[in-house]
Amino acid sequence: MISTVSEQQIQNQNLSWIVDILRGGDGTVVTSRGHCPQGHVELERFTVYPSASQPRMLISGASRVVRTAVLRRAASRNEASFLKALTRQVSASAARLGIDHLALGPDLVLSAPVDEAAERSEYREPRILTEYLETAIDDHELCIAVSLGPLRPNRKPVLQLMDRSGALVAYAKIGWDSSTREMVESEAATLANLDAHVFRDLTIPKLLHFSRWRDLSVLITAPLTNDGPSAPSSSLVLSGLVEVASLTPPEPHALADAPWTRRQIARAEALGGPGAELVETIERCVSAHGDRVVAFGTSHGDWSPWNMRRLGRRLGVWDWERSSTDAPIGLDLVHYHFQRAFHESGRSVAGGLDVVRQVVPSELAELGIDGDEHDLITVLYMIELALRYSESSLISDAELTRTRKELTVELHHHIPRVGGSTEDRRSQRHDPPTPDKGRLFTRRMLGGSGVPTPVRNAVRNTAKSYGRATSKYRMLPTAYIIGAQRCGTTSIFRYLTQHRAVTGPMLEKGVHFFDTNYTGDLDWYRSHFPTERRARLTRQINGCDLTVLEASPYYLFHPLVPERIHAATPEARFIVLVRDPVERALSHHNHEAKRGFEPEDFATALDLEPSRLAGEVERMIADPLYVSYAHQHHTYTARGHYIEQIDRYDILFGRTNVKVVRTTDLETNPAEVVDDILGFLGVPLMGDISFQRYNVRRYASMDDEIRDRLTAEFAESDTALAERLGRTDLWG
Repeated sequence: MISTVSEQQIQNQNLSWIVDILRGGDGTVVTSRGHCPQGHVELERFTVYPSASQPRMLISGASRVVRTAVLRRAASRNEASFLKALTRQVSASAARLGIDHLALGPDLVLSAPVDEAAERSEYREPRILTEYLETAIDDHELCIAVSLGPLRPNRKPVLQLMDRSGALVAYAKIGWDSSTREMVESEAATLANLDAHVFRDLTIPKLLHFSRWRDLSVLITAPLTNDGPSAPSSSLVLSGLVEVASLTPPEPHALADAPWTRRQIARAEALGGPGAELVETIERCVSAHGDRVVAFGTSHGDWSPWNMRRLGRRLGVWDWERSSTDAPIGLDLVHYHFQRAFHESGRSVAGGLDVVRQVVPSELAELGIDGDEHDLITVLYMIELALRYSESSLISDAELTRTRKELTVELHHHIPRVGGSTEDRRSQRHDPPTPDKGRLFTRRMLGGSGVPTPVRNAVRNTAKSYGRATSKYRMLPTAYIIGAQRCGTTSIFRYLTQHRAVTGPMLEKGVHFFDTNYTGDLDWYRSHFPTERRARLTRQINGCDLTVLEASPYYLFHPLVPERIHAATPEARFIVLVRDPVERALSHHNHEAKRGFEPEDFATALDLEPSRLAGEVERMIADPLYVSYAHQHHTYTARGHYIEQIDRYDILFGRTNVKVVRTTDLETNPAEVVDDILGFLGVPLMGDISFQRYNVRRYASMDDEIRDRLTAEFAESDTALAERLGRTDLWG
């Protein structure tokens, strides 16, 4: 019999989704607000917290005792913030007094026509999910509660099953579509298999019931409860993870031959058109890493803070639906740190990966995995996560789509396409794009304004001490960005070092070893650069040598630097950026004045330049350790005579090893310029690069008389530079 009562529409997508599951997909069951329609019998009612428009939790609404118990449990959860916990405590108190409905609005009521209800009752056929759950656990009269958290791929409702006093009896997990049904069935099989296992540090839920009802897979487990502190220590989390990984002996496989890899490809292919890009990504990963041996073993599959709690000396762990016996060991560890950071950082994929890189290498050793393997384990994890998002029935949701897009961008960065041209991907990496998220570079340079000075100095000193201790295993640069100052050296350095096979010093773009920090101590200089092991891995992964790059714009102008570099790295290559020297002079003056190195106005500083520089070069040559303040900070016109400076490098290293680039070309067509420079460095094109401009400043315009004077001064040098570049319109 089909109801003729007009059902009240539920506007919220989350609420509509869970109500349909609670109805068991029964079209005769009607949803209404506050009261049961005439001619119907009430089957169940739910209080919605905090409102039907923004639902976070549904609780059987007939009993204020039950509502109080549920809200108090929610308030005591270890992952709840103080403010959320306080709000839930207030809600629990209101529920205890029976006044919570005054703020929450009318209940959701599930009802069925009287005749239909009577017919079902005669045969004791469950009409809604609550009734089925009651029959599944020995006809207990149940109240239920379900939380509606943020959308996640393949999400499933997990119901608290309680008696009328609010005491927790069991948990029920519901598979409602093909993918979640498969996951619930997998968890039931895993719990059954592990039931007889004797754990040292772990406690897992006991399986009470599993079956299919209508189109739903229903799994019921006993609760893991304890009255003590719920937050586990990091050591307990790690020891539990080690125990999971040791449930089966680890099996080493070359990545290309592993059953896990073949299964990932099959999952991507099963997605059809939307999975084509993932198939290509996995194949690129296998092409780059296929011969690397990976240890495979047992994985929990969703090892995260919200799926565990401390139970005395043990770790209680639930949600085994993604467990497998042939996953890469270390995947659970990456998942734990990524998911925690992902949610703490406002659901940022980039933020999650940053934490993984900082924490995971040192902890992999506990699992018997070399910390240097964290890069590959992280890539394999991103592939797994991208598949989960793509397989979700909720993938059309905007939030999930955004996260999947971010994962795709990160995968392109970590497993770049070989031979593809670079692209402007600002809108891909940050949606919407923001100018202050130079994330890749920020990890390398800890000198940004957002880092407190004491912290910055501590990190810098620690990194340098470590680098010095391992300097004999480290490399020297193979290429240099040597200037000119205020011509875009920071931008080109950041563009190039986004490439998989290009890297720079540990903390800053420029070490300034050959100019202001020169002592001749190459071990100190080496300590700033990557290890030879890193170079070997780059060659193995990318099929090309690692290019080690330093960017110090004073190198071009300093008279002693070319010979110093030649003595240390005679095979090096050089990148020189040049712009209109008239505009460069004004930009340079503005830069020095802003930093407090120039007290005079532009016109006065130009007039003072010859006297300030008098005898400085001679003194620098006579005393190699002398650092000239005026030569470094007050050379506004002298630095604009580019050809004289470039010639010094042409003579020592050969013109073919010195690449001169106009800043205007970098600004107007950065992708083409970067591709050209990568070709000059012998680096194959792969991956995408974000072209954001750095150190762009506005300043007052130049007086026409000064402009004419400077243009005349630079005319001869500009003519020679134009000839070297084969151009007639040098600054046009």
